[in-house]
Amino acid sequence: MAPKFDVYAHVTDTIIAEMEAGTPPWRKPWTGSASGIALPTRHNGEELAIIKLARASERIMRICVCIMRLQLVDHARP
Repeated sequence: MAPKFDVYAHVTDTIIAEMEAGTPPWRKPWTGSASGIALPTRHNGEELAIIKLARASERIMRICVCIMRLQLVDHARP
């Protein structure tokens, strides 16, 4: 009879081998963006439409916050 395959030993051996090779499996293999977030892209490298929309919404939100702060400053003046 053939020896039974030990899954736990196999997983442990694989993790140890990857650690010894310098690539622990819990570290991300991608570089990400400047913010450290890797966003999904199309096959040609173009951003997805939802990500473009999110970036545009973030810019609009920043502009709105600036406008509201300016209005608060104007109303605070005697």
